[in-house]
Amino acid sequence: MPCGKGTIWDQRLLTCNHEDITPCVTGNYEDSDGSCTFPTFTTTTTTTRSPGTVSTTTTPSGSVCDVTCPTPVGLFSHPRECTEWVHCDHNIPYVKDCPAGLHFNAQLKVCDWPASAGCTSGPDHNCELPTPIPTIPEPNATVPTPSPLCDCECCHKPAEDCTAFYYCDEHQSQSYHQCSDGLVFHPDLSTCVYANMYPECVVTEPPPVCLCNCFYPSEICTSFYRCDDGTPVMMDCPGGLYWNQDMKSCDLPELVNCTMPVRHHLH
Repeated sequence: MPCGKGTIWDQRLLTCNHEDITPCVTGNYEDSDGSCTFPTFTTTTTTTRSPGTVSTTTTPSGSVCDVTCPTPVGLFSHPRECTEWVHCDHNIPYVKDCPAGLHFNAQLKVCDWPASAGCTSGPDHNCELPTPIPTIPEPNATVPTPSPLCDCECCHKPAEDCTAFYYCDEHQSQSYHQCSDGLVFHPDLSTCVYANMYPECVVTEPPPVCLCNCFYPSEICTSFYRCDDGTPVMMDCPGGLYWNQDMKSCDLPELVNCTMPVRHHLH
């Protein structure tokens, strides 16, 4: 059965996956280990000023930026990589990655589905972060009141509903936001991630009863159940894909009719 539009077969995961994150689109697989002869990657080592912290990343040649913080504190889109974002802390830029298949949403300042993030970065963009436009307070304007929840500036705090979060701005005032459907807020990563990356955020619906050795949709759009001798086993689609019950394979979200239930933290 062919993969859905915009996806191709991923030999590593043995399922359909996004074209842009699947290796060997134009290369060749070698031997049984699934090694690939194309594309070629260069390894760049970046050292931050934090004592003892060295981050080594492997990225396509020419995609690395030496970013400079436009403000001492803030969260910014990476100028060239939609899948990365920059956390500026005391004028030190820390480049962080979104989970595979997600883009950084500059408005919500969290990782999000590409269709919602609206990222326009790319290799043709320069490496400068945009300087925020300073806001000029109106005469006699009320000074924002810091929230007791916010003990930091330009940071995130988890909400009671683990599909949501609070954003604390530069005045330590809070605003409530919801992760996009299919994503949950990870308090340790301070961003929205796939549900299987934060299992503490759970749903209570029981798995289906297996009547055959076949596939069933799960309550999570990005997962499905594979029946193994009458026992349902939850499987995850690769980065950003939804389970398509009609196709019996993982597919692009826009081609799947699926909505996510509200999730709550385990207590």
